[in-house]
Amino acid sequence: MMLVRLDGHSVEARRVFCIGQNYAAHITEMKSETPDSPVIFSKPSTSLVLPGTKIPFPGHGNELHYEAEVVVMVGTEGRPEHRDDARRFVGGVSLGLDLTMRDLQKELRARGLPWETAKAFDYSAPVGEFTSDLGESGLANISFTLRVNGEVRQKGNTGRMIFDIPTILLAIGRVWTLLPGDIVFTGTPEGVGALSRGDRAVVESPVIGKFEWEIAVGCEA
Repeated sequence: MMLVRLDGHSVEARRVFCIGQNYAAHITEMKSETPDSPVIFSKPSTSLVLPGTKIPFPGHGNELHYEAEVVVMVGTEGRPEHRDDARRFVGGVSLGLDLTMRDLQKELRARGLPWETAKAFDYSAPVGEFTSDLGESGLANISFTLRVNGEVRQKGNTGRMIFDIPTILLAIGRVWTLLPGDIVFTGTPEGVGALSRGDRAVVESPVIGKFEWEIAVGCEA
């Protein structure tokens, strides 16, 4: 059982859903095609890493990349009937990193193989504390920044998503019944890049908070 924090309380995390290719500039930098609908994949709960925890460098690849994202926690069980209905399923919002073994992902994609080993390994989904209070910004205007060793690497805003958060939840709900504690990574903006041992990654949003992780030195998963 993996526990995360929502408004200062511990909550059991269930499934971890992720959305790929959800910002136009990131699609361009990855030389991909714009999808017609949300690209959904998943990670196990063992991928989740709480703030302040050191992350071991994976031992099954060489290029560990960061992807900073807004993360949603589901608060209501059921299946959204339409976009407006989907809003009521949002129980909280946080920030996180979709860590990716980029060299392995490229190899697997070139061979037409699934890429869970490049995306869904242990410690691949660092996530901050969730808040249910977004003030006046709402889901459609959450700005966020990633710094690595103090240098800004990514800047994003949910207003630039190709598929907004209600659309994402509606798409997931067409296939799976949403459950309280489900966690959804909503996609990353441009600027993805490599992390090395000893690097410190900090994600921050004025409406959500600030969370950080360090890639451990001399430790492999």
